[in-house]
Amino acid sequence: MVKRWQTCTDNTSWDRTVTVENGNRATIREQRDLESGQIFFRKKLTKALEFAGDDFTYFYGFERVASRRCELIYIRLQFKCGASWVTYWTGTFSAGSGKWNLGACRFEVMPETLDKYSCILEKRDFKQNILLTEQVQAEASLAIDVEFTYTLSDFSAAGNWAMYMDDPTAVNQQNIGINSWGSMGDSTWIGVIQFQGLEVANGDYSSALYIGEGTPVDQAHINAIVNQWIIYSINGPGGVLGLGDELYTFRVYRHSWWRQRFTATCEFGVPVMPAGVDWELLTDECDTLGYATWVRPPQFAYTGNSRLYGGTYVSGVARPPYEVLDCSSWIYVSDDYITGTRTPLYVCYTHEDSNTFELPHSRLIENAGNYIIDRMGCAEMVMRSDFFEWDPYGDAPGYSPGINYVTGATNQVSNLVILQKTDAINPDATDQATIGEMTFSEFMRMMFTMFRVYWDIDTNGNVRLEHWSYWALQQGMDLTTMDGVIEPQVYIHTTDDIPRIERAKFMEAQGNDFVGKDIRYSGPCIVGDKVEEISPGKITTDITYILTDPTEISKDGFAVLATNLVDGVYVTIIAQGAVSFSNTTNAPLSWANLQRDFWTWDRPFRYGNMNSVDTEFDGYLPNIEQEDVSASLCCDLLRFDPRDYMTTQLGTRIGSPRALVESVDHDIDQDVSKFILRYAL
Repeated sequence: MVKRWQTCTDNTSWDRTVTVENGNRATIREQRDLESGQIFFRKKLTKALEFAGDDFTYFYGFERVASRRCELIYIRLQFKCGASWVTYWTGTFSAGSGKWNLGACRFEVMPETLDKYSCILEKRDFKQNILLTEQVQAEASLAIDVEFTYTLSDFSAAGNWAMYMDDPTAVNQQNIGINSWGSMGDSTWIGVIQFQGLEVANGDYSSALYIGEGTPVDQAHINAIVNQWIIYSINGPGGVLGLGDELYTFRVYRHSWWRQRFTATCEFGVPVMPAGVDWELLTDECDTLGYATWVRPPQFAYTGNSRLYGGTYVSGVARPPYEVLDCSSWIYVSDDYITGTRTPLYVCYTHEDSNTFELPHSRLIENAGNYIIDRMGCAEMVMRSDFFEWDPYGDAPGYSPGINYVTGATNQVSNLVILQKTDAINPDATDQATIGEMTFSEFMRMMFTMFRVYWDIDTNGNVRLEHWSYWALQQGMDLTTMDGVIEPQVYIHTTDDIPRIERAKFMEAQGNDFVGKDIRYSGPCIVGDKVEEISPGKITTDITYILTDPTEISKDGFAVLATNLVDGVYVTIIAQGAVSFSNTTNAPLSWANLQRDFWTWDRPFRYGNMNSVDTEFDGYLPNIEQEDVSASLCCDLLRFDPRDYMTTQLGTRIGSPRALVESVDHDIDQDVSKFILRYAL
């Protein structure tokens, strides 16, 4: 093909045609960086260019003048297709970036590619303070597994607690503190009628409790409440209650207690303590059920109504006191016995009312991303996405407003919120975080790692972020119909690229869904013990862990929340965790749910074990490689998009008709394009 190299200093005039002395070694490679979330291919020189003669003299003129030594020089490669010149590649360099051989009068330089990605990629590691974006009001209600109980204590004997369980005979004096219970900070004075006797000599007794609830405001009020009831002591011979038995008053008050429970999976049959402090093992069912239950005093304040209410038993089933209080979530505590009648006690406890944390120093991730690219000063561009519904185009297959086109369900990632972790650790602090820096690379790493979202710059000049499934393959060139194609019928399996384990980790995680499960690959096609560690960077999404164990959380990095916009407030979503099957705060951003919803498309192998379930994935990366495929460099190849698939003889023979380009090298002097292709089989 007819070709030419041209240079200029304004990217417009192209007033000088130059000769590349090492043209027989000039190769342009097209390749992409999927591990950075880049779905696009870029053209880059693989070797430096050399200039001599008049071209050496011309460029040396820049080198000799200090003010021009770092001046930008543009260079382009054009091919003639028909009557027109077609620009195939453009680059930039300066005299001060090359190697000068004054004895041989030769100048060697490696130009940088200049394309629509150049500015962003050049500035992708510049830090930007995303906390300068507008604040939004967010909140999180913690879906924590808690349980309640109560004790009675003698007014005159502090520290002696009698815990009343379901069975009226199970009354024991014990120190409540050793059972990982936490006081709810509320004591209710009550009166007790306790009948004792009846075969006392044999250790038997019966008791009945009458609950007269109230909140004493002074000692007189206390006496008035307590003295309404009397306790019978044993005076009769043989422990038999008689009419002459002594009567006296007995002051008692009830204490409400609660604790946090956590069901954790086991490793190799051994209970694994959750992250955080003060956990005690309650039950170990590792051998039978594969999990263990841990308890601790709650690490957060109780702000709801801690009063106990009496319910009823209907056909042996405990029913809350619906008529007493309009409560959306009654939790059974224990039983009281009123004149021999068993009465269930309940506390009204709702996550929304009792454990709602306001997070006023939050920002929208969409605004953070747009702030980053705006500060980079590359062009008038914004981030657009049908997946996240950020100024959506609406052209993604399956897109509908409010629906995620990957899951086909309500979009839970359209209102993502981010906040610097110190603002999550201490949301009530008067001094909020003022610096939270993030680079474009870090932003895209977070998007790619968590959601399997890849990016490109679209025809409108905007940054387009879409899930792997959006970037559908298009029919490209058919090498079986082209002349001069050399296609060895040789291939290898890329088994070394397939890990045995993919292990995703947030910066911190406590909940089973946020810790997640390894994705495991097995079988004869998996060789070695490669473990691929996957991280979105300094990101934590387990907001329950942050708010209940703030001392365990690093102040570095960000918390990210999936929210719904409700009356101007971004309310963190509570949904079922894909591993725990329990309602979990911010569950959409747990590893279990992210993998279930978005990770089944670009896995390294067709089959694997995800979330402890054997899974056949919706899509997987090609795992058969064919090298040394070559074709004559022609105008059709200049227009070919390497993202499109090729049709080859090998693909037809092995039953995998789509050959995907791993990389292509264009030999400029020999007019040959050499491909490395991959197939999914």
